[in-house]
Amino acid sequence: MNLSRHLEVFNPTDCVSSIHIIGLGATGANIGVQLVKLGIEELHVYDFDDVEEHNIANQVYNRYHVGTYKTVSFIDIVGRINPNCKIKSFNERVTKKIIREKILSGIIFLCVDSMGTRKELMEEFCMGLSIPSLIIDTRMGKDKGSIFSISQSDYQFWKENSQYGDADSEVSACGTSISVYPTANTIASIAVWQFIKKVNGKTPEKKVLFAFQDNVDIITTK
Repeated sequence: MNLSRHLEVFNPTDCVSSIHIIGLGATGANIGVQLVKLGIEELHVYDFDDVEEHNIANQVYNRYHVGTYKTVSFIDIVGRINPNCKIKSFNERVTKKIIREKILSGIIFLCVDSMGTRKELMEEFCMGLSIPSLIIDTRMGKDKGSIFSISQSDYQFWKENSQYGDADSEVSACGTSISVYPTANTIASIAVWQFIKKVNGKTPEKKVLFAFQDNVDIITTK
């Protein structure tokens, strides 16, 4: 790939950490595509779901991916961007037990749907044997998002900002969770910028909140 248009901002050879994306839905797969376009060639990706028809409107997948594992579809998409990509995929639901077995390290993008699962995994990342250098946790509403970029020592800060549960998620009139592609794309872009800051030796904001309502509001916490 010709990366000349962004090498002054980000050089993928500066990234020496392993990268894990847990959840290849609206934000996770989008993050993965952006990383590959930046020149990252090695990723570990985790998801247990198939692509469904309703995923086409809010995720990176196409109609011909319907019925296949998201991990397989993701490999197809990024392989068309850069055939040299080396994607290690896991078609499984990530649990505390799996994290204990794999002992993940490096940079972890936490992009799961359930707040309960998010709390369980974050506790294991911060209190268990894993040694992540940065955990980027993404959360999405229909017109707003939050991105947490934390180290293990920031776990208490993360807990204080994670008091709600799955029952508080926004749902549509038909009872399904609301997911809007422009919101997901914005969250993914901010998450990847936090990654770029980390790789470039800068300190990412611990918390970024944005909302597209009457005005565009952005709040950051160092």
